Amino acid sequence: MIRFLLKKTFLDIWDNLFLVILINSLFFAVSAASFLLFKFLPTNFFYLAIILFCFLILFFSLIFLSYLNNRFKVEIIKILFASFYSLGLNLIFIFFGVYSLIYYFSNPNIILNFLGFFLIWILISYFVGSIFYYPLLSKNNYINTKSIKKSFILLFDNLWFTLFVFLIFLINIILIVFLIFGIGSALIFLNNSLNIILKKYDYIEKNNFTKKVDWDEILKEDKLAINKINIRSLISPFK
Repeated sequence: MIRFLLKKTFLDIWDNLFLVILINSLFFAVSAASFLLFKFLPTNFFYLAIILFCFLILFFSLIFLSYLNNRFKVEIIKILFASFYSLGLNLIFIFFGVYSLIYYFSNPNIILNFLGFFLIWILISYFVGSIFYYPLLSKNNYINTKSIKKSFILLFDNLWFTLFVFLIFLINIILIVFLIFGIGSALIFLNNSLNIILKKYDYIEKNNFTKKVDWDEILKEDKLAINKINIRSLISPFK
């Protein structure tokens, strides 16, 4: 299954190469604009520039995911709201998380130190679990609470796979200097990972909620579609 996922992601990146390079270039452009804001704005507006940068990255990422799920035409307003919602939620977790950790670990009380370690695991679980929240949005008509709930169900039901997805996602972000990787390829990988997991649940439901998962059967049609791809289509990948 992992091998298929990586192969499918590579083919989708190649098939959407112009868009991947475009969204990675937008990431660089937003980063450069934010840097200029850091440089020229007064110190008091430093956090405003960071918030603007995060909002734009979220907004463009959700647009790209919406395109990947064929929901781009009618969702701009919903994407704007979802971007604000997600940014606000993340800022709340970061703000209260950082200040709470400072308080817990600056105090010699053992109970408070224990609460600090517990809070670290909560924050890690939140940011790892929320990785499926973004591609789920376009599949759930941009209903935020429903998408958040499902993302954490997926986390605890597919813990090791989610950790693997999170790791590969971070590696792609780090490799953005190569343009064909970066946030564009990371989002394609994330979307494909979610699609595979959802196929698993469809299979379980169709087979009377069996506990045995046959990945060869689940991915049979997708593997056949990939095997039909020839060298000529890879040489001329652009739609």
